[in-house]
Amino acid sequence: MGDITSADRAEAEGYYRGALALATSLACALVSRCHASLGQLYRRSGDRQQASEHLTMAISMFQELDMPFCLEEVKAAVKELG
Repeated sequence: MGDITSADRAEAEGYYRGALALATSLACALVSRCHASLGQLYRRSGDRQQASEHLTMAISMFQELDMPFCLEEVKAAVKELG
């Protein structure tokens, strides 16, 4: 839902945070995707600090989970932050 409503930051953030809370109790891979999605949302909306925090967390988790495709995607987003 966060991806679909990403034009409205507050609404998308609510969906991503809800997914993150649910994912925390389910699986690390899902948690890492939620951090990546929140980071992308914040990057698009210009909130560099929040973007950096979530993207860095996603990178760390993708490395631990040996998920190279996701890792490269998030590293590219970090490069866009500058």
